[in-house]
Amino acid sequence: MAISFYLRKYGTSSFFRLENPVLDEKLVPIKTDAVEHTEKVFCPLHKEWENVSVSELEGLKVVTSCGKILEGFPVEIPKFPLEGRRNIKDCLQKLESLKKSAEGLRKIPQKILSNYMMQKEKLEILRVENGNFYDDAQCKKDIIGFQLDTNEKLLVAKLDYFMLDRKIIDSSVFNPKITPPCKRYTILLKMGECGKTVVPSEQNANEFYDWREERYVRQKCEEISFDSMLPQDAMAQIHALLNAYAGRSVTLNTVLKGELLLQGLCDYPYEPNMIVIENYRKTILGGFPKSDRISSDVYNKVCDYLKIKSYPTLRRLFYVNPMVLLVYRLLTRIGFKDLNIINTVLNDSVSNASVLRLLDFAEAALVLFANFLLGGHAERTVWYMLWKMLGERELNFTDANDGIEMFAQYFNYIDDEMKKSVMKDGMTLYNHDMLAKFSLDFNNRDLEFLYTDDQLALEDEIDGYHFELAKNSGMLRMLGSKLHNCVASYTQRVAGGKCIVVFAHVEGVPKLCIELRENIVWQQRADRNENPEGKDLLVLKKWEAKHNLVFIENRY
Repeated sequence: MAISFYLRKYGTSSFFRLENPVLDEKLVPIKTDAVEHTEKVFCPLHKEWENVSVSELEGLKVVTSCGKILEGFPVEIPKFPLEGRRNIKDCLQKLESLKKSAEGLRKIPQKILSNYMMQKEKLEILRVENGNFYDDAQCKKDIIGFQLDTNEKLLVAKLDYFMLDRKIIDSSVFNPKITPPCKRYTILLKMGECGKTVVPSEQNANEFYDWREERYVRQKCEEISFDSMLPQDAMAQIHALLNAYAGRSVTLNTVLKGELLLQGLCDYPYEPNMIVIENYRKTILGGFPKSDRISSDVYNKVCDYLKIKSYPTLRRLFYVNPMVLLVYRLLTRIGFKDLNIINTVLNDSVSNASVLRLLDFAEAALVLFANFLLGGHAERTVWYMLWKMLGERELNFTDANDGIEMFAQYFNYIDDEMKKSVMKDGMTLYNHDMLAKFSLDFNNRDLEFLYTDDQLALEDEIDGYHFELAKNSGMLRMLGSKLHNCVASYTQRVAGGKCIVVFAHVEGVPKLCIELRENIVWQQRADRNENPEGKDLLVLKKWEAKHNLVFIENRY
């Protein structure tokens, strides 16, 4: 077990190691005001805050205005930005619109102009305060130190963060001696157990919570966020621990920061970059075994799980952008085989975010669409057609995705002329509109329904009520219109054999609409989806009993 304690170097994002891993009386609190460019140190002689200039911070010595030298480590207490940036920006936007509507500054009322200048000043102050409150690594300067305990054999890292207690510091009763009041937060990473990472509550050190539960973060740690409380120094040391244990060096992707890095280190300790893939589409790695996640060969195991064969270029690009694994998987599913073209696409996906939108298309539809194009074109031509869609040169992304989904859905129904047009030009505005028209006509046609003899036997006449099966989609539209319901949308369900629709009429006037799934009455409705009552209900029960049908309740 190795223990290290680190303290923030005054006014920077760097941390330096202390020999004594204890916060003691050698810490000297210094308040900073970035707006006024002043610093104040608490003088134990006068028991009050006194001005001190930056030039007087000599090494680890702080000289107060009265000449007293305070030996120790200066700890910065930046001013907490209280005002909300959004409120100020909203106010400025309204004032900007007023200014634009006027024909010049002279036309703006003096009161509005004064308010405008005041809000501009507030925004600038807030910008400075925010810039001073966070360090270069976007970590709160309120985190003045951390202690790291590591166990290489168990792959366990315990991080204790020491954070300034704002409730005391910003209160009027704050009267410190030397050491600023701090809170201690602990994050325990059990990397060998795949993400068993917990945070003790502030009230009870023995009470543990899963740190990834948003509920806990909201209720227990509202004043902190994991993204802003993780010094990269600590994460780098944990990663170095894993590399040493694995006997190799793994490069971390630049997007792995804060909570995402924590999750990656826990779930995939030897390949934290894999968490980018898991978070993008959880269904992809949802069934990946936990036992394989802590394997030093996890990269190859993931490739086997995704049914792709890795090679040097793919692995190299993976460390630049892990998403290339999913792009490669999709390209091979489509049918691309030319490695030169595949590598070109993968390299483009690293430098051009629009290429990654390939993953946002409906996958099954895209595979069918692109595979169809590969039947008549070279791979380079097909990629150019896909690239045009990604570049939104003629269609926006939504329409392009809509077009390939329609093409896949009606592939077995559209004529050869339409297929030739798609083969020739890909998904263009013209082809999209032709498919949209076909979809409208297809869904509004009178589709005939086929029934078995047992289903046809359900047609009956009881007490003047005639029970009939809906013979086609036109009858469903008629029922929907007469009974004021949505049964017209059931065309595909009935045609696909998922259910049947029976209606009851008296002298040609529809009274009841019934959805059946085998011998179960899924729904039974009167006009406007009301529950059947009176004679309607009595006759319905007779019909159900006669044909051995079971009704429990309306499912919708």
